Amino acid sequence: MAEFGNFMKQETFIHSEGYALRRVIIHGRENLLHAAKETGAMAAFMHYGSFFLTGVAVRVQLELAYTAIASRRNLEIAPEPDKKFWYGVHKRSSKLYSRTLFYTDESPRLPLSWLKQKGNVLGIVLDVREHGQKYREDAYDFLGRKIYLQSGPARLACIAGVPIVPVTICYCQKERRHHLFFDTPVLPDRDPVTMTQRLLDVLGARVMPVPEQQFYDIASVLSQPAA
Repeated sequence: MAEFGNFMKQETFIHSEGYALRRVIIHGRENLLHAAKETGAMAAFMHYGSFFLTGVAVRVQLELAYTAIASRRNLEIAPEPDKKFWYGVHKRSSKLYSRTLFYTDESPRLPLSWLKQKGNVLGIVLDVREHGQKYREDAYDFLGRKIYLQSGPARLACIAGVPIVPVTICYCQKERRHHLFFDTPVLPDRDPVTMTQRLLDVLGARVMPVPEQQFYDIASVLSQPAA
């Protein structure tokens, strides 16, 4: 995991439109295109693979408007070099996306307004715990283990009335290309916990063959509810 994490970090400095065209192979593009045909759509992923590259490929290959929600609360307690690096990633990604990133400490009206526009895609990470925040966490199955997560992304999709597309990007070292998978959308319903588990079922199946591309050991770190 550490080896891939270092590769992913260094790769963020060479992300570009041309890089996303040459180095990313998209599978299941019809799933995201259909989901964003009448409304906006959410793209849900884990801290796995080169997840920041996903948005560049969506914009340049699928010609959909894309941005993502990021957290800066955890950066408040990060060492200064890490803080500088990740803010740099946010800045570089914003330049390649269709608009600047949204942040979790901003008004939720901003991403909701984005999702109400046809053809807009909002990327969101499921496995996030934020420093200083208290959320209800539910138990889920992931990679054959029990993990604890909040269901905030699914609740946001329900409020906006938009589908969530499970997304995974995996790097093939032999090909020197990324494979980007868009799976069948999960439609909003009244149970965000069930929605989240359905997303995790799909994402877990994609992660299982190459677990070393997790940015950290998700199942271990999230094996207990947040303190």
